Amino acid sequence: MKKKVEMEPCIYCGLPTDNQKFIINPKADHELPCCSGDCYKNTKVFIEWDAANRMKEYLLIAVCVVFNLFSLGFEWTYWWRYFSLTGIGTILIFYPLIFSKYTYYQKYGIKKTICIIRYIGIGIILASFVFMAFG
Repeated sequence: MKKKVEMEPCIYCGLPTDNQKFIINPKADHELPCCSGDCYKNTKVFIEWDAANRMKEYLLIAVCVVFNLFSLGFEWTYWWRYFSLTGIGTILIFYPLIFSKYTYYQKYGIKKTICIIRYIGIGIILASFVFMAFG
């Protein structure tokens, strides 16, 4: 008797799938399926890119946060004190890796989640420009 497989979102595109041929983490407690070979290949590429760039992103964001703390602590009133927000937004556009593990991207899929994070980065940049203009 075959075990019934429930539909789960593809880890890359987010579409429901019951495909058991393309599993990113086989034999894990919660296996992450891909709906096709292309999604599987793209997920592997993302995981490698994630591993190579996560530390860079965290270090760059840390620099921006430290700059922001200095501007708040010393009560700078210059218009450029909001550059740290612009930096954080730019980092999110180029390195949209806010989740600590790639498994957290499953709900919407890697592709859609990255798009959402990039829009958030654009929103942060626009907010920083508004703060620079009117702050």
